[in-house]
Amino acid sequence: MNQVVARSNGRFLFYFLIMIPITFGVGSIILWIWRRSFVYKVDGNGILLRSGREIPWADVQSLLARKGAGENSGTVSRVDIAYAGGRARVISSWLENGEEVAEALRTGLREFRQTGTPMRSHYVQRRR
Repeated sequence: MNQVVARSNGRFLFYFLIMIPITFGVGSIILWIWRRSFVYKVDGNGILLRSGREIPWADVQSLLARKGAGENSGTVSRVDIAYAGGRARVISSWLENGEEVAEALRTGLREFRQTGTPMRSHYVQRRR
């Protein structure tokens, strides 16, 4: 499996800067802390978060994929990965290669996760 690095498309920076005057900087700090739980890199060893935390494939407990409805049907809008220490996220609209990162997560779970270990998978379709 090739290494896939999540590339931001500028939406995070836009929301970060907008929230500074609106929330006196508190909202921007919360957004920055929340972003630390986002997936940064997916490879054969597991998942690397923006906080620097590495999650091996064996520690992944569940996967929640949200897909759009209507015009956006079939495209993944958000992926939540639950692991022993918390949750990791991929928000496709905040990334240049969001679909590629989501597909790398699904491929990594299929290829590198031990067979016979329990894992929950949820797929939710959202209307926009």
